Amino acid sequence: MPTGPGAVATAAYDALARALSAPEGVWQQVVRERYYGGGQDLLNRFARSRRTTGAARYVVVPDGVRVQPGYADDLAIVQFATRDDLGYTVATWPMAWIDGDWRVRVPDNIETLWGPGTSVATLTGFGSWKGQP
Repeated sequence: MPTGPGAVATAAYDALARALSAPEGVWQQVVRERYYGGGQDLLNRFARSRRTTGAARYVVVPDGVRVQPGYADDLAIVQFATRDDLGYTVATWPMAWIDGDWRVRVPDNIETLWGPGTSVATLTGFGSWKGQP
């Protein structure tokens, strides 16, 4: 897998999208391969998230994406912004380069990955993956 800020952001979003949208029997392997840490607790948490009817429909192209300053060859913090009623909600995903691949570094508190995110008013400092009209 390529390295660099674009590669780490793509790996982060790919890990989430595949874990939520891959078929039964496949998503579990995706979680084992694309996430570092969490073990059975992480699998159980994704199983609960997937029980939401149509959970994969929540996997949309974010309005903004950025890799936080301090990016290193083996560690990066990726942020995704999605529009909400007050501006944007930012989700933060820690990433680690392990065995030649970017993986989501699961925090000790797994629920952090499902937290409410941070609110911001604008996309200043974010790039876009969406096509421009």
